[in-house]
Amino acid sequence: MPNEYYDGVLGTSDKALVLWSDYTFLASNSIDASDLESYAVLKICKTNNVKCIIIKGVTDKPMRSMDGYNEQLDVYEENLPIVMKKIIEEYFDDNYVALSGPNFASEIMLNLPTVTNIASKSYENSLKVKKVLTTKQFKVKIIDDICGIELCGILKNINAIANGICEGMNVNENARFGILTRGFKDTIMIIEAMGGKSETVHEYCGFGDLILTSTSHESRNHTLGILYGQRLIIDENASGIVFEGKNSIKAIKEICSNNNISSGTVNFVYDVIIKKITPTKAFNKLWENIE
Repeated sequence: MPNEYYDGVLGTSDKALVLWSDYTFLASNSIDASDLESYAVLKICKTNNVKCIIIKGVTDKPMRSMDGYNEQLDVYEENLPIVMKKIIEEYFDDNYVALSGPNFASEIMLNLPTVTNIASKSYENSLKVKKVLTTKQFKVKIIDDICGIELCGILKNINAIANGICEGMNVNENARFGILTRGFKDTIMIIEAMGGKSETVHEYCGFGDLILTSTSHESRNHTLGILYGQRLIIDENASGIVFEGKNSIKAIKEICSNNNISSGTVNFVYDVIIKKITPTKAFNKLWENIE
């Protein structure tokens, strides 16, 4: 393999929950990763004999009751200001490569069959990353839609919360999967309005990730929706667990408002999570406009 494939830098801002014991174990083995997603990428790179650095990922805010709180807080405060956009601005040009798909890091770490999409403004860079990451069990498909692949990674979490809320309310399956279908269509609408391609939503990063995240009980955002549907609220500051979709819904709602996009799914999640409208009232409002 040419030397140009040996060295590289990957950025991550995923807020996946990582136990402090996991972090110290990785550090003691000279593995510089702040979350399971980072570790999964590192494991693939090691399989392919590729040197890889995961830079300034965002870890979860620690709980005061946890052992090693001060050390954990130092790690958190050091990494928190560096979110993905800033990472890209500091370390990369516009030709970065984005990766997204129905990919649970825990399964990748076990070397289970997985497929994903990557996209970049530079096809040459996409080819390099595909060669670095592809293994017998980890398949990579290149698509030409950097806008769409990134939005899919955000919108799938909102759909997961929506489906979780319905499940938590014990909404019947006919209605739940009707709403999931509506969410799929809303995802296409939003991505097209923002300059992405509708066909991206039919890819692994779109349909595949949306279905996985919206139906699996391994999904944090699906679980978050279930809890809200049951009128149970998690204190994220106390638990140390961060749900990406809860932060995403405000940004997507603003994008929809600024671009005159009407999404029943976005409105439903926003009403329950942000406006604290009861799930039943929000669901009735959503269902009135289903057709």
